[in-house]
Amino acid sequence: MTSNDGTSWKNPWGGFLTQPRSINFQLLIMFYKFYKPNCDAISAVTHNALYAASPLLFNDPFEAMCEVRDFTQINNIEQVSARHDNTHRYKTRRFVICLSVQKQQQPEIKKNILMWSHYADSHRGFCVEYNNSLLDSLSLQSDFVTQHEIAYESELPVVNIYDDGYSTEPILTKSRCWEYESEHRFVFKKEGLKYLPNNPSEVISAIYLGTHMDMKSSVAIQLLAFGKENHIPCCKMEYSPCQYELKDVRVC
Repeated sequence: MTSNDGTSWKNPWGGFLTQPRSINFQLLIMFYKFYKPNCDAISAVTHNALYAASPLLFNDPFEAMCEVRDFTQINNIEQVSARHDNTHRYKTRRFVICLSVQKQQQPEIKKNILMWSHYADSHRGFCVEYNNSLLDSLSLQSDFVTQHEIAYESELPVVNIYDDGYSTEPILTKSRCWEYESEHRFVFKKEGLKYLPNNPSEVISAIYLGTHMDMKSSVAIQLLAFGKENHIPCCKMEYSPCQYELKDVRVC
């Protein structure tokens, strides 16, 4: 685990201890959420909501994996296999909303080809850009627990064998191979849609349609209508000539 000054917090028995991970919001610009072009996604966006899901359903095979140890036996710690019976994956009782966070001097998330490929149905989906108001909107939810950047590490996090399922460490740590996502997670006690108290235009800065989205499809038509009604800019992602890059072109 890496602290704000770039140092690691090592557990003296191996692995990592839970330490606060904060983000300098003065350097934060925007949050991004990529969607597949389906009815559930359209419904969530047009109702100004985000869905908190179980991380155990996510696409990372190491999601919530952890090293389980008995900290009561300091001198003779029994190390339990992370792949044995019920300890192969942390049985979290928390639910999360995953977004990508854009900070200064970072490549633009909205132009990240891999994000569009992995999370927006191979560029047939769309992406919603949220401003800093999202922080307060989600933290005001009655079942809000915490929000943190993902810690990208080479080692699994360590969890006490007697943990009750409420630790956030296993769901806030991922392999370094996922760093390109620049992921930030909001953690909640309950699964389901979290409705934002703001007007859509107060929290959504823009909507981006994928390069392969059919502009005559019902998804595109609904998103464009939602953007116009709420005075939210809508853009179409297009190929950049002569380079492996995407560019956004405003369409309404």
